[in-house]
Amino acid sequence: MKKLPIKICAFLVVIVLSFQTQAFTLKGISNCDSGAYSYNFNNSINPNIQIAFTSFALSPDVTFKEVSSTSNADIIFDDNASNPDMKVCKSNKGKNIKIYKLGGEIALMPDYYVSISSISPNYTIYHNSSVFSIEEVIALIIATWAD
Repeated sequence: MKKLPIKICAFLVVIVLSFQTQAFTLKGISNCDSGAYSYNFNNSINPNIQIAFTSFALSPDVTFKEVSSTSNADIIFDDNASNPDMKVCKSNKGKNIKIYKLGGEIALMPDYYVSISSISPNYTIYHNSSVFSIEEVIALIIATWAD
């Protein structure tokens, strides 16, 4: 299990500190021609990054807590956001992310172990999307800044 690189940790800390009154906002869109960053979750052959969601790891690399209000979130992912900091879309192109969900395929050597839990979260996230699942949102956040 890898710990999050300093680059990711620094970015996420900057998000939290810089946007204490305003969270970092992402918007999921269905049209990849709109200047959005594209991500592929369908191709598991040669992924750029592998992320395993777990509730069993003694020490996950990062823990997110899903919150029900944008005012309580460090990161907001909302398909309806009017002024997002970043737009993302699903595509057959773009960064290839392999996600291992709880109760699904077993990850032998993922790049990161992630937990969604209210116990000792590193970051809070608000999720309102019909395009991306909460696991996909968290995976693309990690993948975006893992480079």
